[in-house]
Amino acid sequence: MKNMIEKLRQKEFIVVPAILFLLVLLAYGLLTPRMGFYWDDWPFAWFLRFFGPIEFIESFRPGGHPFTWQLVGLALRFFLSLEVWYVLRSVWPSQRWNVLWVALLFTVYPGYQQQWVSLTHVNQEIIPLTWLIASFGLTAYAIRNDRHRKRAAILAIVLQAMGLFATEYFFGLEILRFFFLLSIFSETLTARKDILRKAATSWLPYFCVWILNAAWTYAYHRSTAYNSYEINILSSPSFSPLAIVNEILKTISLSGFVSWINTFSLISTIDGTVTQVIALGILLGTAMVIFISVRFLPNGTTDQHPKEDSWGRWAMLIGLVAIFAGRLPSWAAGLPLKIEFDYDRFFLSIMFGASLFIVGLAAFLFKRWEAQVLHPQPVDRIINSLSIHRFKHLSPRHSQFTGYFLADGMAHACPGKRHCLINV
Repeated sequence: MKNMIEKLRQKEFIVVPAILFLLVLLAYGLLTPRMGFYWDDWPFAWFLRFFGPIEFIESFRPGGHPFTWQLVGLALRFFLSLEVWYVLRSVWPSQRWNVLWVALLFTVYPGYQQQWVSLTHVNQEIIPLTWLIASFGLTAYAIRNDRHRKRAAILAIVLQAMGLFATEYFFGLEILRFFFLLSIFSETLTARKDILRKAATSWLPYFCVWILNAAWTYAYHRSTAYNSYEINILSSPSFSPLAIVNEILKTISLSGFVSWINTFSLISTIDGTVTQVIALGILLGTAMVIFISVRFLPNGTTDQHPKEDSWGRWAMLIGLVAIFAGRLPSWAAGLPLKIEFDYDRFFLSIMFGASLFIVGLAAFLFKRWEAQVLHPQPVDRIINSLSIHRFKHLSPRHSQFTGYFLADGMAHACPGKRHCLINV
C-alpha cells in the first residue's frame, strides 16, 4: 500500500486533478443531463433569446441551452478547485496532504448550494472568482520563480483587476494575498519587521489596484446608473458593537461548523432514495480515504520543516480572515447569512476561508493530540523528575532502594529504558 501511495505522490500533478474532476462529477454532475434553468436563469435566458447574444460579453455566451450552461458550471467548478489546490500548494509546498484536503472540502463545501443555478452564478460570480484565485497563484509563482517574476506579476495584476471590477462579491478576499505573502516570506526570514516589510513591498502594486477598485465601486454605487442594494453601513443598526459581535459569532458558527454538520441530515433518516444511497457511498469512500491517509501517509507533509507545527495556526488565521473578508460585501449591503435559498449564495465568497479554517483546526488539534497521546513525555524525563522532586528528601539507602524498584517496574513496561533509571 505504501509503495502504491508513493507512486501516486510522484504523479501528483496528474492524480490530484483527476481526483478533483471525479469529485466534481460525483457531487454535481450525475443529474446534469436532466437539469435546466432555475431562478434568475430564466430572465437571463429570456434576454439572451429575444435580444440576442450581442448583448452579452463574448466569453459569457456559450449558448442558450440549459445543458450547455450546466456543463460550463461543472467545468468552472473543477477549474476553481484546481486553482485553490495550486495556490495553497504554491504557498505551502511542504503541506502536500493538508492543502489537498482543503481543495477537496472546498469542492464540496455544503454551505453554498446553488451550483445548479448555473447561468446566473457562472456569469456573476464563479468566473470572476476563478480570475481572482488565479491571480493569487500567479503571485505565489512570481515570488518563488525569479526567472518569470515580472511577467507573472503583471498577469496577476491583470487577473486581479478582472476579478475585482467584475463584481463586488469578492472585494474583501484581496487581503488574503497579503497573508499568503507573509507565510511565504516567513520561510526564509525570522525577524517580524523584515517579514512585514517584504510582504508589504510585494503587495503594494496589488494594494493600489484594490484601492482603485474600492474608489470605483463607491462611485458606481453612488451614481444614478446603479439600482440595486443600498450600502449605508455606517448608519445601519448592524454597525452597532453588539450587532457586530453577534455577526462575528454567527458567521463563524455557520460557515465554520454548522454548514459541515448539516451534511449529515441526509442520512438522519434512512429512506432508500437514490440521493441517500449516493451520499452513503460517498461518505463510506471518504471514510476509507481518511483511514488510508491517517494509516499510511507521513504526517501530512513532504518533509520535516522546522516550522511544520505552525501550519495549523497559519491556516486557521488565514481561514478566519478569509471568512470575514468574504462576508464583508453582503454584510455591508445588509443581507443576512443563512444556509437556505437564496441567501446561501453568499457562502460562495466564504467557502475558501471556511475550508482552510476547518482543515487548519483539524491539523492543529491532531498535532496536539499526537504530541500528548502518541508521543508523550519521554520516560527518562518523568523518572528524572520523580527522582529529583519526589525522592530528594529520602536517605541514600531509601533512594537507592526506590530507584531499583522503579527501574525494575519500568523495565517491564518500557523495555530498553532501564539504563536511564540506574542513577535514580
